[in-house]
Amino acid sequence: MNPERKVKLLYISNSPTIQHSGQSRVTEALCNRLCNVYDLRVAGWGYDGGKHGFPFYIYPDSFTWIRAIEDFKPEVLFLAHDVWRYNPIPVIKQRIPELKIIGYFTIDGDPLPEQWFPILRSCDHIIVPSQFGKRVIEERWIERPVSMIPQGVELKDFFLKESKEEFKKSVDKETIELSEKMKKAPLLHSGRFVVFFAGMNQTKKNIGAILDGFVQFAGGKDDVFLYLVLHSHIEEKYGMKVVSDYDITDLYSWIHESGKFRIISESLSVERLARFYKTADVLLSPSIGEGFGLFVTEAMAAKVIPIITDYSAFVEWPDKRAVFLMPVDAFFRTTWNVRRAIVKPETVAEALNKAYRTWKGSPEQWLNMQELNQQRVKGYSWDRCFEQVKGIVESVLGNDDFIDCSVRRLT
Repeated sequence: MNPERKVKLLYISNSPTIQHSGQSRVTEALCNRLCNVYDLRVAGWGYDGGKHGFPFYIYPDSFTWIRAIEDFKPEVLFLAHDVWRYNPIPVIKQRIPELKIIGYFTIDGDPLPEQWFPILRSCDHIIVPSQFGKRVIEERWIERPVSMIPQGVELKDFFLKESKEEFKKSVDKETIELSEKMKKAPLLHSGRFVVFFAGMNQTKKNIGAILDGFVQFAGGKDDVFLYLVLHSHIEEKYGMKVVSDYDITDLYSWIHESGKFRIISESLSVERLARFYKTADVLLSPSIGEGFGLFVTEAMAAKVIPIITDYSAFVEWPDKRAVFLMPVDAFFRTTWNVRRAIVKPETVAEALNKAYRTWKGSPEQWLNMQELNQQRVKGYSWDRCFEQVKGIVESVLGNDDFIDCSVRRLT
């Protein structure tokens, strides 16, 4: 091989141009680093072919990733999403046996479906971002080792240096000035318990339990507020246009506390998203299952205390002394018989009340919790993740400069 020529690597996942997707931020973070080492192109989902500012080529949606393989002829195929998205991989491996395939798979429930075994067998190396994912795979499938490499967080964007209250006051100052110009009453954050979640409007995120639980919790309290940033899509059902998965245009069920929450239905830039995090006190996610939970590490960096379901990968990241875990009230099974967690609104309200009492009654303990998570999240950098991923790529290529990617869970 010509030492001057870069290895051709095709990265298949969500496009980095999608602002509302955590998986897209993973693509952006890794590919901005991989392109410095490899001849990199990106294919997959979510790019319409418009202009973008990334330093690598992105195939549009209309050019399927299977066609991209034929067009680019990569030496390495890097898969970075849910296992089930890559069903054609066994056929591709059979047609191109010399193609090296690395799967960086998010596992958000258990057990591992048997239907996924052929996809795993087609990979030369398998990576997961969590101990949960590693355990789920190895419980049923032990044909080759599984590496664990956590995802990272862009500390330059999300890390909050000043105190939470100082940041809130600076935001309030800007808000008051803008409200005076627009002649509207300002929404102030100082001295208020701010609850936050940002993500896709999908059943997996359990948005209904967020709203139901918050409304139960908020009754009789004047110092609480919820920001819910959701990306929704419109679909047609029986001739009607419907907002999916939760119709956030119809707030009848929560109207009696509607003055205490705001739903933002748009894609946010990283800068705006980070501003919401830095204004919030707690992150609320009664998710039915997460393969990593990038929003948790971003929250930790911004001094936001997580309130999350006690199930799946995202419980691994916060310091055990600086998180409120919501017990699973029941499990249900979905496609491939995978278990999903149910957290009732009452459980959400109880967890919010516990966090609220700590925030209000034990400020020193709250500050300590913020510090514990900020110190812990420094161990999850994208530079570290990239170096470990690069080590895997070099190992499947048979290069001698293999970087040891063994990862020990932080305690």
